[in-house]
Amino acid sequence: MNKDQFPRRKNNIFTILTVFAVGFISVNSANYIFRRIFNTKKVNIERNLSLLLDKEVLLGEYSGLRFLGINLKAPKISDKNNYESRIESKYIYLKILPLKSILNKKIVLQISPRKLKIDINKNFFQRDSISKKSRISSRKYNYDIYFDLKNKSNLKIRDIGINAKVEGKFLYRSKEKQLIGNLDSNLKRKGNLKLKINKKFNNNFFSLNIKSRGLNLDDFKYNKLFKENISLQKGTLKSNFNLFRSDDKFYCGGKLFLSSLNF
Repeated sequence: MNKDQFPRRKNNIFTILTVFAVGFISVNSANYIFRRIFNTKKVNIERNLSLLLDKEVLLGEYSGLRFLGINLKAPKISDKNNYESRIESKYIYLKILPLKSILNKKIVLQISPRKLKIDINKNFFQRDSISKKSRISSRKYNYDIYFDLKNKSNLKIRDIGINAKVEGKFLYRSKEKQLIGNLDSNLKRKGNLKLKINKKFNNNFFSLNIKSRGLNLDDFKYNKLFKENISLQKGTLKSNFNLFRSDDKFYCGGKLFLSSLNF
């Protein structure tokens, strides 16, 4: 190495170290600012979400910045009348999708839970009341939310006897009040069941596709199905069944095969 090259390399190393130092300070400063904002707004957001959903909502703890979003630790949604009926996750990654937001001219978010646990009763998603006190419900926001369920999340619906590993993707559109999604579930000692759902909450539109090559219905119980209590000691379901309902139409199609039923 000649005398001219040594100062040049020394300057390059100094430049690289300076860039890393500035980047480290910037990330930590941004992390500190987002933590302060989250902790300041947390209680108010939890209150508004609880009023909107008619559930007890806890956002958990701020766990750091990630690419285009933040991590939340141990968030939870519980039934107000039964705190054992709840949805919780070890972490949730909440990020904004800028390209989709720009193209669709609205806020587009993605929620990706890690180690999600759904332990609920079948009426968990029913709302006894919708509060007009919630700022979220009183304002007309236009947003899309993608829910990405990966790594076989745990699903348990106690009063039906469902215990499964599930994965899938859902999209909620606020303007249309519409939920679109698919769910692939592997029920413990029961078999596999795939669902495709398209539901609008502001009218009667509802579309459902049920697929299964063979689902074990042994000891299956469902209260108030067709206004009756159904209890199966034994049975098998094979399905490629479609159901469609709107304000002026209702029809079913495909195949639904039940065998070896014992009530």
